[in-house]
Amino acid sequence: MSRLQDIVERIKNYQKPLISNNGCAEVGRFHPDDEGLFESGCLHCVYDPIPMEKIELASNEIRRKIPDELKEFYIIANGLDMFCSSLYLKGSLAIEGVQPISILYQNIIDLPTDHSGKEVFDEDHIYIGGYASDKSNLKINIHSGVVTRELDGNWGVVENSWATFEDFLCKEFQRLSTSYEKTDGKISFLHPIPAE
Repeated sequence: MSRLQDIVERIKNYQKPLISNNGCAEVGRFHPDDEGLFESGCLHCVYDPIPMEKIELASNEIRRKIPDELKEFYIIANGLDMFCSSLYLKGSLAIEGVQPISILYQNIIDLPTDHSGKEVFDEDHIYIGGYASDKSNLKINIHSGVVTRELDGNWGVVENSWATFEDFLCKEFQRLSTSYEKTDGKISFLHPIPAE
């Protein structure tokens, strides 16, 4: 099992129940919110894997080469939401069933903006997800595989970086898990774990 597979399995097995729902593994269904009331959502949502031809289709649609580590992730999971969407990773919509946020967003449509509000087409990066707490964006460099976080409307200003996608996913799952445990599990879609 690869390290990425191991991380995704740890996310899927983080809390019970684990329910398969039309293309999505829902972890911790009906998770209690920060007031102890049960929400009609789940703690994590891991979308079913997609075949290489769908990954290549997505690569063609966004007009950029998808780095190998990101391809490996999509073969394992077509995107995910963690800790009540505190962190989400985009995927392909070229599948049946429950679908993630489309990777077309910020790569082809609804492009990110710079500090002056001008849209920017970034040919060296793929926007792969973000954080709900501050609407910051995650992108991966298609040449080096480095993952960076930038605030919405502040294109090119790096808040955080990770050497690889695998490193990013492992460290962020650990950080979010620790933060979640410190809250005694009292987070919600309206009160996500902050990005750091």
